[in-house]
Amino acid sequence: MPEISSTKSNGNANLAMPIFSGMVTALAVTPFMTTLDMSIIRAQLQSKTLRQALADSWKERVGVKLGRPFNIMYTVYGTTYVTANVTERICKDAGVDHKLPTCIATSIVNIIGIAWKDIRYADLMNKVPTIFSPRSYALFALRDGITISSSFVFKHDVAEYLQENVSTFFPTKRSAELFSSFLVPMVAQLFSTPLHILALDLGSQPAASVGDRLYQIAANYKTVCSGRLMRIIPAFGIGGILNDYIKGLEHAHLPSLAEVVDEATDASSALSNFATDASSALSNFGPSMNKAK
Repeated sequence: MPEISSTKSNGNANLAMPIFSGMVTALAVTPFMTTLDMSIIRAQLQSKTLRQALADSWKERVGVKLGRPFNIMYTVYGTTYVTANVTERICKDAGVDHKLPTCIATSIVNIIGIAWKDIRYADLMNKVPTIFSPRSYALFALRDGITISSSFVFKHDVAEYLQENVSTFFPTKRSAELFSSFLVPMVAQLFSTPLHILALDLGSQPAASVGDRLYQIAANYKTVCSGRLMRIIPAFGIGGILNDYIKGLEHAHLPSLAEVVDEATDASSALSNFATDASSALSNFGPSMNKAK
């Protein structure tokens, strides 16, 4: 009996840091995420540019009108990060590969949370509550599955590849991990954005034709994708780095926060060319699609 009690005690201790790390990380990223997500949904549903939507959301933040959206967002990212951290820790302690279980468990929690969050945010933007069909929920699920898998699983695979094959630019494992923490989730948004636009359009315009829906995707792609690229940086880029750093406080030989910041700056610089190319591509995408229509 004493041995069982000791094992349980150690298990609880092992989970304390993953839970703490997830909660602190969520608290750090939530203010940025709340403002950005409200702006993205406002831009699409109220036909505003992202800059106008951001200005409106910033005014609401200054006026302390984002209390409810903040609580909703913190719930989503708190449960997401805690689930990812706890699942990873349990698998590692059991000697099991954590990638697939972490991806599945975190995706389920995040998909449910993000879908709930988007519905609540859409309701806040519309006077009439938005009713989403099962098709919208399915699209939300696919969208968030892409984001979660890229943010918690695939970024590590890409980091390993970069260090092994492009070691000239990424001499250390940490530099490759920092770069991939930004790059992989951002690339995923290029593919998930149409799913996001379509899911919201199915809820706000249930009787629209296929042609109208394709037009909505083309017309809103640049604004919405730009917003989602912006939001992924604090959500799973900076957030992912902070989460990994706090979890690492348990271990010896941890790099100083200053070292992490320096390498994060280097990773951001390496990412600038990608961001420039993506922005240029987005600038040409919408007009070309509109002409085609």
